[in-house]
Amino acid sequence: MPARVGNLGVRRDTADAHKATVRWAPARGAEFYVVRPGDRPNLMNQNYQVYDKQTSVSANLYAGVGYCFTVDTVNENGITRGGRPPAWSKA
Repeated sequence: MPARVGNLGVRRDTADAHKATVRWAPARGAEFYVVRPGDRPNLMNQNYQVYDKQTSVSANLYAGVGYCFTVDTVNENGITRGGRPPAWSKA
């Protein structure tokens, strides 16, 4: 199984509240990452798949809504779910 990501952080774009950049430290053994945003920790039903050893993604959001993010790691042995608590982005 791949390791969990570290140093997960989210920065909301101050010029456009519809956008945020999600960054994390690379995880040992990860072939790709699945970034999951949601407006509640129990409702994270969107995802961005990130390949080619990239450790950031630009997310499209609703303005005026706070979001939480988690990043899962994936390789041929399975999926390691992102840690709790998730990273938050204020509205």
